[in-house]
Amino acid sequence: MNFGKGRCGRILGIIGDVLFVVVLLFCLAAAVVLFCLRPGGAAGPKFGIVQSDSMTADGLCVGDAVRIARDGAYEVGDIIAFYRALADYGSGAESADLQNCSVWVHKVIDVRTLADGRRAYLTKGSSNRYHDGVYVPEDFVLGRAHALPHWLSEFIGFISSLKGIILLILVPCAVMFVLLVRELVMLLLEPKE
Repeated sequence: MNFGKGRCGRILGIIGDVLFVVVLLFCLAAAVVLFCLRPGGAAGPKFGIVQSDSMTADGLCVGDAVRIARDGAYEVGDIIAFYRALADYGSGAESADLQNCSVWVHKVIDVRTLADGRRAYLTKGSSNRYHDGVYVPEDFVLGRAHALPHWLSEFIGFISSLKGIILLILVPCAVMFVLLVRELVMLLLEPKE
C-alpha cells in the first residue's frame, strides 16, 4: 500500500500491510477450524466441541474442544464420540444419513458383540445418573475423544464465536477498507504532472 510521501504515509502503509497479512491469516485459520468442525470432519484428525454437561465428572465441560482419533476397538472406560442415530443402529452406518445426526461424547461402560458380529458399546455421560439405554454399534463410533488443552479450547471457542469473528475478521477488514479508501482518495487527488 502506498499512503503518500513522508513518515506518516510509510507508517500507515506498514500498518495496512500488517493488517492485510493478519486478516488473511485469521481468515485461513477460521476456514481450517470450520472445515475441521463441520459434520463429517476433515480428512485426518477430527475435532468437536462439547455441547452439554454430561461429562463434567471426567473434566469435559461445555465449550471444551476434543480431538477425535479412530483407534480401533474401544474398552470400558474409554471416552468415545459417536453418532446418536438410534433408528439406524440396526441397519448400519453406511445406509444411514448421518449428516443431521448429533454427535455425542460419552464413556464406554459395557462392550458386547451383536448378533451380526459387530461390536457395540453401552455408553453413559460420566455426570449422568443413568446410561444411554442403547448399545452403539462400532460403525457409528467416530473414535476416542481426547481433551485438548484448555487454552486451545478457549481459542477455538473464541474464533468460532460471533465476538471472535467480529474482533478478528470484521474489525481488521473494516480498518483495511478505510485505509484502502484513503489511499484511493490520495491517488485521485494527487496532482498529475
